[in-house]
Amino acid sequence: MAAAAVSMFSIVEAQGPAVGQNINVITGSSNQYIGDLFRQRQDEPVVGISSVNPSHIVVAYNDYRTVDFADDPIVGAASPGQGAVAKLFDFLRAPWKRGDERKREEHAEADAAQAWIGLSFSDNNGKNWYTGLHPGHHAVPPVTGAEAWDQSMQLATYDAASDPVMATTSNQFFVGGIAFTPNGSSVGFVSRLTDRNDSRNGQNVHFDGTRILLTQPAGFFVDKPSISAGPNGHVYAAFVVFDETDPKKLSSKILFFTSSDYGVTWSAGLVISQPLTRNQSPWILVDPNNESVVYVGWRVFANPLFPTLTNAVVGRKSTNGGVSFVPSVPYPVALLLKPFDQPQGALSQSLPIPRSNAYPTAAIDGNGAIHVAIQEYVNPSTGVPLAPSQSPTMGVPRITVTSSYDSGATWTLRKAIDVGPGSGAQFMPVIAAVGEPGSSCLGFAGPRSRILLMYYDARAGGVGRTAGSSGYVAGGGTQFDVRIAQASACDRDSAGRPIFTASEQVSRYTLSATPPYGIVTRAGSINGQGVASVNRAYSMFCGGTCAFTGDYIHLTPRIPYVFTAAGWKPTTANAVDKTKLPIPVVQGVWADGRDALLPTIGPLRPVPAGGSAIDMLPWNIYQPPGTGQVSCINPGSRDQNVYTMEYAPGQLFAAAPETFQSSNIPHAYPLYVENRAGEQRFFRLTIDPASFSSFDYRTFNTPNAAPFSRTADTVIGPYSTVTGSVVIGPSVTTPVTISIAQLASTNDGHGNVISSGTILTNGAQTSVTLFPGTANTATTTETHAPVVAPRPVVSKPLAGTQFPVQMTPFTQTPFTQTTYEANPFTQTPFTRTTTVFDVTDYSFTVTGAGDSAAAYSALLSIQNAVNLTGSFLFQVFINRVGSAPALNGCQAIDRPVDIQISNIKAPFTQTPFTQTPFTQTPFTQTPFTQTPFTQTPFTQTPFTQTSDPRDPSITNSTFYIAPQGSSSPDYRAVRPVDEVRYVLRAFQLKANDDTTLVPLEADPAHPTGQFVAVTVAAETPNVIVVNGTPVFDPAGPPASSGGAAIPVKLAFATQPASTNINTAIAPPVRVAIQDGFGTTVTTSTLPVTIAIGTNPSSGTLSGTLTVNAVAGVATFSNLSINKAGVAYTLVASSPNVASATSNTFDVVIPVVFDSGTILSSQLTNPANSVIYRPAFGDVLVSDFGANRVARIVAVGLSAGSTSTFAAVTSPDEMAISPAG
Repeated sequence: MAAAAVSMFSIVEAQGPAVGQNINVITGSSNQYIGDLFRQRQDEPVVGISSVNPSHIVVAYNDYRTVDFADDPIVGAASPGQGAVAKLFDFLRAPWKRGDERKREEHAEADAAQAWIGLSFSDNNGKNWYTGLHPGHHAVPPVTGAEAWDQSMQLATYDAASDPVMATTSNQFFVGGIAFTPNGSSVGFVSRLTDRNDSRNGQNVHFDGTRILLTQPAGFFVDKPSISAGPNGHVYAAFVVFDETDPKKLSSKILFFTSSDYGVTWSAGLVISQPLTRNQSPWILVDPNNESVVYVGWRVFANPLFPTLTNAVVGRKSTNGGVSFVPSVPYPVALLLKPFDQPQGALSQSLPIPRSNAYPTAAIDGNGAIHVAIQEYVNPSTGVPLAPSQSPTMGVPRITVTSSYDSGATWTLRKAIDVGPGSGAQFMPVIAAVGEPGSSCLGFAGPRSRILLMYYDARAGGVGRTAGSSGYVAGGGTQFDVRIAQASACDRDSAGRPIFTASEQVSRYTLSATPPYGIVTRAGSINGQGVASVNRAYSMFCGGTCAFTGDYIHLTPRIPYVFTAAGWKPTTANAVDKTKLPIPVVQGVWADGRDALLPTIGPLRPVPAGGSAIDMLPWNIYQPPGTGQVSCINPGSRDQNVYTMEYAPGQLFAAAPETFQSSNIPHAYPLYVENRAGEQRFFRLTIDPASFSSFDYRTFNTPNAAPFSRTADTVIGPYSTVTGSVVIGPSVTTPVTISIAQLASTNDGHGNVISSGTILTNGAQTSVTLFPGTANTATTTETHAPVVAPRPVVSKPLAGTQFPVQMTPFTQTPFTQTTYEANPFTQTPFTRTTTVFDVTDYSFTVTGAGDSAAAYSALLSIQNAVNLTGSFLFQVFINRVGSAPALNGCQAIDRPVDIQISNIKAPFTQTPFTQTPFTQTPFTQTPFTQTPFTQTPFTQTPFTQTSDPRDPSITNSTFYIAPQGSSSPDYRAVRPVDEVRYVLRAFQLKANDDTTLVPLEADPAHPTGQFVAVTVAAETPNVIVVNGTPVFDPAGPPASSGGAAIPVKLAFATQPASTNINTAIAPPVRVAIQDGFGTTVTTSTLPVTIAIGTNPSSGTLSGTLTVNAVAGVATFSNLSINKAGVAYTLVASSPNVASATSNTFDVVIPVVFDSGTILSSQLTNPANSVIYRPAFGDVLVSDFGANRVARIVAVGLSAGSTSTFAAVTSPDEMAISPAG
């Protein structure tokens, strides 16, 4: 449905330089088990990433996808209208509490109902996702291939599962959660999934099994799990157990469980919270240098025995793998809290408020320092926390941090990290620490590290910006977004606290393509005014009366572990190679209501004071979409989703997305490097010199192997990507690491950015490691081939706009609109305000065939490009196609989402493609020593000097594609097809009635795209068998074209041969009309004209000089030249295509002399006479003055060389031989 789903407006996400594109991890419409057929809610997400292949990501979350009825406020008895489709429950008819976690018990805990735990998977760095329900749901069959110890089917006896948490080892994901039956028993469990890293086009992460760690009877409730893991088998989990029979609601304890065999077996639960009561929300940290050292902490709400520990964060430590903890009474981490405990508000008693308690979050950095963050009220001027006795109205809710540098013995004073002007109410923090390349912090042995904090912030909703109110995010119209702040573990203030930078907004919303380029209003409208599609506190819970966004969001390092000589270690461990650590990138996930549609059917509701028109809408009236029946009511009004993004502070991201499998043949693996900066940057890529790998596939040719190419320099345009290949030799079973470092650059004074090739001090750097997935794979071939759509999809992204318009799109940000959805890394082609009369997109879909993922190069061909200057301005977007849930009335559909790969601004201005641009792959050779393109493929001057790297408009026209998937649906959907979209955007700069307009189309009112074509070629050939030996195909990389074959250039198919004067050149000269990749356009009949280029003797060319091509080739059968000369050339030309110049050839006079001598005095002009011995015959003496040529014998003159007359044998004479 890619062609049919082109949107009617052009949109983009205005990304910050370090923030990656916001991507929805919820996909699918086929049913409510492996897709979100009912367009329901998902929240409380957590994310885990494999370290053996960081392209493999798992997200878990509370998932309501099976809910098909309106009255689902809380948990309770089954709804009569629910049927067998879902099992959710009605709190109003079966009251039940999981425990009042707030000190103010008069507020009922309107905990939103959880249907089950959902899972989303990505095999390509979070670009494409597929989903399913955690095994054990009553409608999900048992998982084939699970381990013998699997207990997941025991979960089917419970009505709901929720509260997922996640930890990882290098290749395993541990998902903790709870399952329960309201008013009945409950359990805490941990499931394990393993990244087998064994499929190039199927599912890599597989479900191993579930272990149930504790079971509680009715009256006791298992809640708030926590989990952490070390790299070598230690996994730790904790659960809170509430005693619901305690009339004072003060009894809750924390049970701790340990496993030392990767979650196969577990200890009995150890109560670690005694003697404290009313404990909640534990966190667990594993020491990066010793996974038997464990730190735990939690929030204490009330504690009669230890009043000083009421409203506090406390902690304990274990040095024996969780067998025991010290001290006997938990040590204080944060005392005297004035916590920001935002209550659950529900209509009609109050405005809808998404509850959020002050739950702590913790991380440990490369210095061994522990950092704990919490939400509390602070002084708006100083950021210092309020005292417990002070009124909340005296402060503002902010995120504070306290740190310990002595294993928890002492802690720094807390202070808000983001309290500057403009900040708003902050809640639900999550903290992470990740190592980064560079020297250790002064006085420490561990690696440098970055501390990152992500949280919700309501500044856009105008909440909590100043003191004077509770700071609650109240009302369905209130916007709140996700933000992130970072600090170096090396930098502290005078109190020892890390110094955080200004926060950046993580939430990036779709922008309209039309002025004033605001956030799109697809949510709907009220009183004719569009409502921006952003995250709000909509009343989509509690039967349409309350808001809920979960109790937590999550953040994790993009590469959690690295492989060292001592085995797998966290990036914050002392044992890592500090110079080869990857850049500190993190992946975040959060719940977001931006996709919800405002309800329109039903009466408006009364709301309390302060309510908005959004609160009055009939959120309580709902029947799900998905069935295609007209009976659905207010579809999409409960469409809350989980979004993710990666955050790269160094504005650099790199990955190798394909599974590395050791093989008995060489194999090419794609590697891409993404430049997040708003400027062109240069990078050096270096393969580990000990690795049997190369950037050049010819290294593994047999015979005639090329030298190893382990260093390559490349240039990447702003907000763009370069993709190349790393070729790993046969039988390699060890990891292969590629280091990437930014090079110094400067402006040459002519507007050109150039680089001398030196590493930039303190520049961006990272590394990518390919880890072998499985045992050696016996194979003899490797195939990859692009498949390009035969015709482009033509669309008008600004349909409905009244042209002409004055456009200076997104002058404050380096992003422009795109055809479909959310391109984060694009630029405007306009440098100033420009009048535009029309905008047209021509989009080609590219998929992959064969059995392997590959790096590909794309080449655009456009007819009559030379004459279009002044009439059109062009831009190219290369996008990976993702999927997002959408609605077509009552029908659930999946709409395509564009995920930016590259933006190419004004891809050509004059001769677009005069020569094959991809004569070398982006990583093959150092482009400082060679210029791979002799002419201008995309721009006028791709190289400012011979030392300048290749034009980014060439390298950025590269991408990778995986072949068609091979997985089958089970508890989750199949892996989606990898698809790339190549889009040419044409901006028309003149009116249709302007006589100087050179049109693109024969019929501009009905564009067809016949003038444009795209050719895509793999960067490495297939591996084939020749004479029993696997070799890279000598025929070269496979290619595929889409669109009409566009003549771009000429090439001599048959070169002119040397001949006698006035004699037809034989064989006849043949000139081919080619596309940009050098393929003959067999449909072309263009006229081709031939002329003399280099003319050493002022000769005249005779014969038929203009010939119409036949099957793309013009044949000249009677060409001759009337004067003898050395090194003539011919030039072929044709209208609107690039000309071609032939090889040199000679024209001679067949003069025969008798034996004897020739004196220099006999020559008309001895000083200008030349002796030349061509490769094909005898030595010639050319007397240009007398137009004489003689064959002679000259001792010591080699074939193809020249000399002056006097330099041969003697200055006066030379022996002359008879003819022959």
